[in-house]
Amino acid sequence: MKEKLELLIKQYFTIKDLRRTFSFVKPFIRKQWKAYLFIILLLGLDIYLTIAFAKFFGELTDSAIHGGYKQILSFIPYGGLLIVLSIFSSVCYTYCETFATNGVKMDMKNHLFHHVLRLPAGDVSNYRSGELMSHFSNDIHGVDGVIGSNLISLIRLPIIYIVVFIYLANINLTLCLISLIVAPIVAISGVVFGLLLRKNGRLIHSLIGNINSLLSETFHGFQVIRSFTLEKLYYHKYVNQNKE
Repeated sequence: MKEKLELLIKQYFTIKDLRRTFSFVKPFIRKQWKAYLFIILLLGLDIYLTIAFAKFFGELTDSAIHGGYKQILSFIPYGGLLIVLSIFSSVCYTYCETFATNGVKMDMKNHLFHHVLRLPAGDVSNYRSGELMSHFSNDIHGVDGVIGSNLISLIRLPIIYIVVFIYLANINLTLCLISLIVAPIVAISGVVFGLLLRKNGRLIHSLIGNINSLLSETFHGFQVIRSFTLEKLYYHKYVNQNKE
């Protein structure tokens, strides 16, 4: 059982693949270093808001339980400030992440197109046009997680987790330690779903390549299709591939 699990993990995920992916995208990420730096600076505000909101709602709940209505009213300006800061942080984060990821994808598309143009004609002819189109239209857009939210989360989440753990430990150490039981479950779930997504992602890429090839074949041979009344054949073929 253990050997099968290790084989499954090696089949769909290896450290070598991870290193190769990051070594490929690293030069493109480096070109957008200003946007990524600003995102990292926003982490400080994000951490503050995470703790501040937790403390704010805690004190607000305590005041409501003990009937401190005047104290509740005094929290309103502070709550409004937190909301404004949260909106500002979200807008800045979304803008910077979008700017950085779109810049990286644009540079990757330029690099890929330049690479294809320099390939020997014989090598290019071995690829279906739909497969090449799939690389441009789907594969590059599929790196959003690697160059965007997932990459930033690798830095953001551990820091927030440590800060929140310290904050909760000061409130109630026992309950804080009990909450750690959830962490291994989340980690295992992430690995399992990650493996399934990787497996299905490869299949989806192949199917999209088939659809793009059929579309290219249809548009280039449109007159032939109409001349031999092959419309129904191509239609059903497209419907079946689209369904898959």
